[in-house]
Amino acid sequence: MANTTRWAQHPPSDLNPTGREEAKRPTSSPRSVPRRRRPPSLAPRRPPPASSSPDPMSALFNFHSFVTVVLLLICTCTFLKMHFPSLLVRRTGFRGFFWKAARIGERLSPWVAMGCSVMGISIIFY
Repeated sequence: MANTTRWAQHPPSDLNPTGREEAKRPTSSPRSVPRRRRPPSLAPRRPPPASSSPDPMSALFNFHSFVTVVLLLICTCTFLKMHFPSLLVRRTGFRGFFWKAARIGERLSPWVAMGCSVMGISIIFY
């Protein structure tokens, strides 16, 4: 008992505090030097994950998406003007833009319907 107390105070060099023998590593080994981690800014970056679409652009720079957004805007404004006419009464300012889109939908409804059909088919198949 007194022997273990002495070891707890001053353990021998070949035993660790738990009393088990350790294999000594050579001091010239490269593993004896701790590795330093690079700062996050210098760490090698992983490539971004591949997106499902071949061309991840904004709707403003991709013509196909731009035409889809414009057609949806025209159809939505026309629908809102038909069901809630008081929303799009003003012809100037910010609301005037939506009033004009609704007017295009009213006057050119066969062409807008054809454009929506073509865009729907092209989105489904392409």
